[in-house]
Amino acid sequence: SGDTVELTIENIINMFKERYPTLTIEIRGDNDKIKIMGKDGESFTEESVDKHIYINGKLELIIECKTYLDKCYLQRACDDFK
Repeated sequence: SGDTVELTIENIINMFKERYPTLTIEIRGDNDKIKIMGKDGESFTEESVDKHIYINGKLELIIECKTYLDKCYLQRACDDFK
């Protein structure tokens, strides 16, 4: 299930925290809205996925924890996060 994927991601991030203690690694999620910018540079929406990984305060990785993903949703996710 999605919960298993989320727990696995958290375990992997915690291993990185242990291995690289000088880095500040933070996991945020659904309440952390990321502005998606249009081609003209204007913000047109805010999106949130399951895991947002910040390293030293900078967003580095965005993970959606699905156990399945239909092609149409994959295309939308790719378009949203270009």
